[in-house]
Amino acid sequence: MRKVFLITVLLLSVLISVSFSQNVSISFFQESLTQALSDLAAQENITILTDSTVGGFITLTLNNVPISEALDLMLLPGGYSWKEIKPNVYFVGTANPNSTSFLYLATSTSYQLKYISSKTLLDLLPDVMKPYVFTSTNSPSLVLIGAPDNVKSAIISLIKKVDLPKNEVVVQMNIIEIDESLLRKWGMDLQYSNPSNSSSSTTFNVLDRAINMVYTVNDLSILSNIRAKEASGAVKILANPKLRITSGNSGSVDVSTTRKYSYVNTDGKKVLANVNVGVKISLTPTVSASGDVSLNMSETVSGAMETSNPVPNTMTNTLSTVFNMRVGKTLAVGGVDFSTYEKSLAKVPVLGDIPIVGYLFTQSKMKKVKKEIVVIITCESVGGE
Repeated sequence: MRKVFLITVLLLSVLISVSFSQNVSISFFQESLTQALSDLAAQENITILTDSTVGGFITLTLNNVPISEALDLMLLPGGYSWKEIKPNVYFVGTANPNSTSFLYLATSTSYQLKYISSKTLLDLLPDVMKPYVFTSTNSPSLVLIGAPDNVKSAIISLIKKVDLPKNEVVVQMNIIEIDESLLRKWGMDLQYSNPSNSSSSTTFNVLDRAINMVYTVNDLSILSNIRAKEASGAVKILANPKLRITSGNSGSVDVSTTRKYSYVNTDGKKVLANVNVGVKISLTPTVSASGDVSLNMSETVSGAMETSNPVPNTMTNTLSTVFNMRVGKTLAVGGVDFSTYEKSLAKVPVLGDIPIVGYLFTQSKMKKVKKEIVVIITCESVGGE
């Protein structure tokens, strides 16, 4: 009796395994797709339902493949989808959100974006995937994916490739106004050599007064001599912002300085007029896979144009340029030059230095000086958000 029971169990196990490993072998030659699905259903003793959109012809040979793979291969050319709605009952149709068949073919999954918005995602998705992705009005980072399983898997796989943290670039900027006479004095002295293991050197020279000139300084700071002259008034640091910019986005800084012009008004009085000189800089860094930084720089300068009038007219120049940097490197962009008037004191030697009485031997006057604006940029770091 026990032997009969064991044999029965083994036979049932074999039958069950055969039924679950049921494979398809069938051929079609220029046969209508609906008829081919009907032939497959009759051979495998299953039910295949189709909607009204299913059509076309098929030529295909299947050899010992699972039913799921057979349906995938048969429906792929027409872009149709299938779903097993109950055991051995399959539904075939077009997974279009506008059709009634969509409810039977699609399943929904919500996905919480981490680094990009749903609007950005829709811009990145190919058109064929967009109808299956629905955005939320309450959360800009939540999307709902309603699609057949294979389409949904492809959409989620693509989302994971684009929903990534962007690198951030930290840029230190120094916008400096320098007396041109000082720069001329430094014309031969303001040179910085690379570390001792390198025989080359780099010269920082802003006297070319070319707005599109970029000066590279390798691994060294050029600010020490500049800051040493700051107390004398020959150097003025207009701004030294530190910008943290996400790769692909833009950061900007707007700095204005004032120059003075002396002229005689209609009443015969000598007065000073102010003319603003502005520098607006926009930086857009792009980080490569190797960590190098490409900086797209736009510089707009509001300067003054000398005319026959005592006060010059305002003029504006704009430059856009792209250059590559590595972390820790420094470069300088020059140079906006202009003339202005500064108050200076002329005093009689020795007598002018006597307390209180020295005032009688001191004369104040306006002196015309030429200035240069230089922008020094250092890429400090690159990292994830």
